Amino acid sequence: MSIPATSELADLILRAARRLRAAHAAALDGLPVNPHQAHALRAIARLEPARPSQVAGRLRVARGSATEVIDTLEAGGWVARTPDPSDGRATLLSLTPSGRDLLARVAQARD
Repeated sequence: MSIPATSELADLILRAARRLRAAHAAALDGLPVNPHQAHALRAIARLEPARPSQVAGRLRVARGSATEVIDTLEAGGWVARTPDPSDGRATLLSLTPSGRDLLARVAQARD
């Protein structure tokens, strides 16, 4: 078996990543979140209580993009914002009980 050229290897990796993303999206079919929102739920669960900037860093997106996802999760009742006791200008994010339930359903769907 020969080793593929760098460009061929990159092509194979990109194709595999595309298939994994498609499989992840398909696994979430029927759940009220998309893959990006599910990733944000997992990030908040790992970091909680988390500042939105920490979630943005974990997701590797701009803070504004993370805020849009967080807003959607909050509107769904899956994430709660509370004032940061150490900095009145900041908020902390945590999962609500229904957010924990949804996260468990997301994990089950991915298995």
